[in-house]
Amino acid sequence: MEQVVLEEGKSYLLLPGQACLGITMERVEIPPFLCGLLEGRSRFARLGLFVHITAGFMNPGIHNRQVLEIYNASNHPLALWPGTRICQFIFMRMDGQSEYVGRFKDQEL
Repeated sequence: MEQVVLEEGKSYLLLPGQACLGITMERVEIPPFLCGLLEGRSRFARLGLFVHITAGFMNPGIHNRQVLEIYNASNHPLALWPGTRICQFIFMRMDGQSEYVGRFKDQEL
């Protein structure tokens, strides 16, 4: 897979039926008593843009940037601009505590 790093002020054109991986600019740190969900925003979903396909769960104890599984389900090309808020995080308090110790705990690009 080709890695594309966009210059400031440049966009990435995602064609209909095409998928790509992105990564959040923000680093998410979740304590052991919380977990989270990464979800798309409805304004972009109405355009046919999906931001995750299978990896929407954020484990307790992570300290990483979230990978976005971006898919254009529309019939039109969509321009992706760095810094556009295409997703949102939902945090949930857990009964008890846990901590993710897998290889993606401190994920970077």
